[in-house]
Amino acid sequence: MKGLTLVEVLVYLAILALFIVSAASMGYGLLTDTGSTFVRLENEENGRFLIRKLSWALSQADGVPAVPEPSILSVPAADPDLNPIIFRYDESARAVYMRAGAMSEVPITASGTVETLTFSSNGTGTHASARIGGLPFAFFRASAL
Repeated sequence: MKGLTLVEVLVYLAILALFIVSAASMGYGLLTDTGSTFVRLENEENGRFLIRKLSWALSQADGVPAVPEPSILSVPAADPDLNPIIFRYDESARAVYMRAGAMSEVPITASGTVETLTFSSNGTGTHASARIGGLPFAFFRASAL
């Protein structure tokens, strides 16, 4: 007689099932890693964009930036249409907002991503420290002499 016995068929089915389960778990792992990678990249972009906006605002400065409270930075701008440039951290929304002159306030980070943001300004310069999606970001701009 030719053919396979029942035991051989069951062994081959078990081996096939093992391959299918392995492939499915690898596929699931790839999908979840892709999702967390996307979130990390978005957080990194939020942090870099915040740093670029702070750098731009301080390059427009016409005087020493004021920090009325640790969550607010007010930059006096040389351009009257932009004066003042204000950055505000909203702890409840976990987002950073910017307003230039009489323009309305706009968010410059995604809502729910900024865990902390503090500003400080002294005779040596202006400092910002943020944590966005678990990633630390820092910015320092020395005062003009």
